[in-house]
Amino acid sequence: MARGLRRRGARIVPAATRSALRFVGRSLLEWATGEPLYRVWSSTIRDHVALSEECDALLVDPATLDALERIAYRHADNEAGLLAQSFLGAGKPVLVVPAMHMQMWRRAEEELVDMLEEQGVYILEPLVEEGKAKHPPVDEVIDWVDAVLARGRDLAGLRVLVTAGPTREWIDDVRFISNPSTGLMGFSIASEALDRGAEVTVVHGPTTLKPPRRARSVRVETTEEMAERASEEARLLLPNIVFHVAAPADYRPVERLGGKLRSGQRLTLELEPTPRVSSAVREAAPKAVHFGFTAAPAETPEELVEEARSKLEKHGFDAVAANPARRAFASETNEVVVVTRSGLVEYIPEAPKRLVARRLIDIALSLMGGKRR
Repeated sequence: MARGLRRRGARIVPAATRSALRFVGRSLLEWATGEPLYRVWSSTIRDHVALSEECDALLVDPATLDALERIAYRHADNEAGLLAQSFLGAGKPVLVVPAMHMQMWRRAEEELVDMLEEQGVYILEPLVEEGKAKHPPVDEVIDWVDAVLARGRDLAGLRVLVTAGPTREWIDDVRFISNPSTGLMGFSIASEALDRGAEVTVVHGPTTLKPPRRARSVRVETTEEMAERASEEARLLLPNIVFHVAAPADYRPVERLGGKLRSGQRLTLELEPTPRVSSAVREAAPKAVHFGFTAAPAETPEELVEEARSKLEKHGFDAVAANPARRAFASETNEVVVVTRSGLVEYIPEAPKRLVARRLIDIALSLMGGKRR
């Protein structure tokens, strides 16, 4: 965790309880962070007050039931409790990542979680599986810490619907029409929205990536299924913002052939347009801010602006993000031009998709006031 946060540019000061040092050595923590270890009873370099003034936030990871209780009931008799009270008293964020047996987590959920959130503590829900409240994947925690410190929970109380990934239109029982979309851009937006406090539903096509675990996810296959299910979810969720990030197939065979065609045969396909997913969802959620995406056969920002403006007018979006088709699929990064109905034109240079997602959500959030008026 420390190394991952350092790669994002953070400076990390390690602190450890007596129990922690039974499992992880002082030298390892100091190597991972590049900073001397803080201990309540043996630190001569800085104390808890100095740390709460020097640092921007406190991360307690992993947080046991005992640690959660110490923070909630304002105990200050070990490093976790003392530092948490100091940081909260200084108005600094305290982030906790619970991990424990399921019975213990049930006890924490009964009372401690609400108490901590009322005190302003940020909690990342554990990964519940195999009867345990497990520590989430490290990359997920790093993204969460990054988002919370950058934006807080500015989407708390809002509902976000995201469509993501490709669809498949079957030719026969083993062949289909599709595209190389992985769903990463849509999943990145969903994850960023979750970390910033939103309730999120993702309707996605077939992909090898796992959708964000804290979102409601609905898997579909064909474009027609995506249009139907995304519309249903929009009516249930009543979203404030919809991100139309999916890359549904625009055409399907007029007739699906049964079985498997023998290889070597000449085949002529008659294609017909598929239902338009974004139109169906806009009809189901007319009051939401609708953010469209388009992969454009363009190379320059100026060409992308024209493409985005064309989609904005043609399909009735509130904003459109246009990216070059060469970078749209199967890439860890993205570059986009955003054009909004209110007149904003913004170029977002190439960056990891999660960082692009942050700025797109910022823009969508700024559009909500105008939409309400």
